[in-house]
Amino acid sequence: MHLADFIESDLQGLIDDWADYALALSHCDSRLSEIQLRNSAAEILMSIAADMRESQDAARQAARSRSAFAERSLCQVGAKSRGIGMH
Repeated sequence: MHLADFIESDLQGLIDDWADYALALSHCDSRLSEIQLRNSAAEILMSIAADMRESQDAARQAARSRSAFAERSLCQVGAKSRGIGMH
């Protein structure tokens, strides 16, 4: 099974674990509700799975492995779900 398939097939379980872990880490300091955490997790995980399914030539794969492109993309997904940085 490919990782993208696993993410999609066990999305709810991954979201449950993600939210539980995030809430445990930020018990008192969290600015996000459990619903916001769960929504962000779903968007990020689905974006990861979709990205894994995209074909990449060797040059793009090498470029992405040396840059923060993927990290910026995932941060943007989370920010968009919370309305951060949107005008």
